[in-house]
Amino acid sequence: MINTMAEAKLYKVFPNEQAEALEQHFSSREDFTELKEIVYILAKRVDDLAKRVDDLAVAQKELAEAQRRTEARVEELAAAQKELAEAQRRTEERVEELAEAQRRTEERVEELAVAQKELAEAQKRTEKAVGNLAKQVGGLSDRIGFGLEDLAIKVLPAYLEKYYNLKNVKLRGRRKIEISNGKDIEVNLFGQANRNGEKIMIVGEIKTNITPKEMNRFLKRVKLLTERYKQKSIFKLFFGYTISLKAIEIADQNEIELIATYDLVSP
Repeated sequence: MINTMAEAKLYKVFPNEQAEALEQHFSSREDFTELKEIVYILAKRVDDLAKRVDDLAVAQKELAEAQRRTEARVEELAAAQKELAEAQRRTEERVEELAEAQRRTEERVEELAVAQKELAEAQKRTEKAVGNLAKQVGGLSDRIGFGLEDLAIKVLPAYLEKYYNLKNVKLRGRRKIEISNGKDIEVNLFGQANRNGEKIMIVGEIKTNITPKEMNRFLKRVKLLTERYKQKSIFKLFFGYTISLKAIEIADQNEIELIATYDLVSP
């Protein structure tokens, strides 16, 4: 029979029914030795099982932690998705606002196009009116110019004789003067006079407003006449209503006499 200590261990390790069955089955010493080996193997398996249970517990804890992190991440993703949806909503609203602004812009562009067309038409009418006015002014200028020419022809001879030591001054109106074969230039005043026994050619230009631009044009004509009539002294004059300061400088530099209408009434 199994000794008392061994029997106590059997009842400690196994339930009563199993312990009794084992005690009856393993009654000899040899049987008990076999039983010990079996118990050892079972104890080792129990230990292994306990270790695996511990490992499973650790794994379960890690899995629970991973599940917690996953749930937290899911919550974060849900919050991000909510924010994204809100951003999408705002984007759609902004797109609608931009579409509305684009529509208003297109309407404004159409209005500006219409206004530009109307402005172009008004510009055409203005240009036409300016052209007509220019023709009227040009005609008036010509009439005033011829009036000045008539005045110059009548009063300048006496004025030149009195203030420029010229004698027997004779002036004529517009005249073309030949400067080379087949080429000529036109001057507003042309005439002759005597000064200290020498014959003088008089060449003049008449403008209502004597400007540097008109002076330079006159100088070009005078240069051509000087080259053509090298042996003659040329008396150069410019006659008009007003004279610019710059024109006075050009006249002084080129020995051109400037005479304004108001000079004729000076004492």
